[in-house]
Amino acid sequence: MILLCRQKIRRNKLLICFMLVSIFVIWIVIYVQQVAVAIRCSEKDSLNIINTTCKWYNEGYIVGSLCPLLCGDEKKVHYKHCINYKSGKTVLITTCKDACEPEITIPAILKSRFPDIDDFTKRFLGGNRDSISSISSLRSMLLDTIWTNLGINMSKSEDIIKTIFEEDYTKYIKTSDQRSYRALSITVWSLAQQQEYLITKLNQDNALFPKIYHSCGSIYLMESSPPGDILDPALLPWKSKKILWKDRAETALKLLDAMSIMESGFHQTLHMCDLKGENFGVGMDGVIKLIDTDSVFFHDQLARELITTETCRKHSDCNFWDCHGVCGDDGKCKKERLNNNLQSLCEDVFSSSYPAYNNGLLKSPPKSIATDLEATLKECVRPQVQDEKTTQVIYHRLYKLLQSSFADSFDY
Repeated sequence: MILLCRQKIRRNKLLICFMLVSIFVIWIVIYVQQVAVAIRCSEKDSLNIINTTCKWYNEGYIVGSLCPLLCGDEKKVHYKHCINYKSGKTVLITTCKDACEPEITIPAILKSRFPDIDDFTKRFLGGNRDSISSISSLRSMLLDTIWTNLGINMSKSEDIIKTIFEEDYTKYIKTSDQRSYRALSITVWSLAQQQEYLITKLNQDNALFPKIYHSCGSIYLMESSPPGDILDPALLPWKSKKILWKDRAETALKLLDAMSIMESGFHQTLHMCDLKGENFGVGMDGVIKLIDTDSVFFHDQLARELITTETCRKHSDCNFWDCHGVCGDDGKCKKERLNNNLQSLCEDVFSSSYPAYNNGLLKSPPKSIATDLEATLKECVRPQVQDEKTTQVIYHRLYKLLQSSFADSFDY
């Protein structure tokens, strides 16, 4: 009798536990759906942004090569739909006919952090559209902005407006019309205040950055480089697609190539402090692109960010998103990053992580490399020695493992 009672109690406990887990899972699903609805963009708002931009262009307040393509009688850039932008950045999907690539229609992305120029002038120019008094003043302001925001010291002999705006920008200036100076100044200054635009525009010769085709006021049109199902799998398990190991391993190798470029392809190491699959995309050329660079910093720039915390008691107090800081013996954050891009990639993209059904890009590898891959990923995330030599050893071991897996990957 006692044994039966114990078995019944155990079954009841298991049943209660199962019910609680089920309720929790249902709550998570409902919460995720509610969040998705809350941040879903509005087609009406998106069209209003374009209409307002065109109104400002037609009234002579802004300029740019995108303006006639978006607002002219023979439009070549056509709005299709919006994606989430309630976090502060407008992102609209368009098609671009003949104006982005010759003689073909391709998808392109309209972006802006300040789509409302009127609001921008109030926030950054005190509502005074005449506050930038001359082109020389604008150039000086741009050089200071690039140094402050990116840590890049541009040559004063370089025509910085041409570099970050358009080759033939002087066509917008009419000597007899002061308003043309104002329109150019507001346009260029509004673009320069957007970190993503600035770092992307200044690195157009690097394959990691998407192309910027055109701009109009504070809105710019850039290459469409979606992450796809491999880099950005569906959040809900029943909506996710099965991706073959071969495809996942090829993407992982491309991400490792990107890490190598970020480490040594610029004047300083390029740190990615919000490193996740959905912040990478794949361009029309098949190359991995950085599609969300708000959390990307050159070394000196990151060093300044890491010391913004005034006091610390432990290293984690100095963390800047995924870039882990160092707390010094004096209780102040140091200008050092404790981890590196490769560690973040292994931990946040390659390895198992929440949610459980999406166990990392390199989940379920072929048996021939499974044991070695698991050990290498663990060492990558938490190496015994934190130095450049160890990072390189782990990088090359991981690269060779992925390359060797293709012969056994056809059934995965």
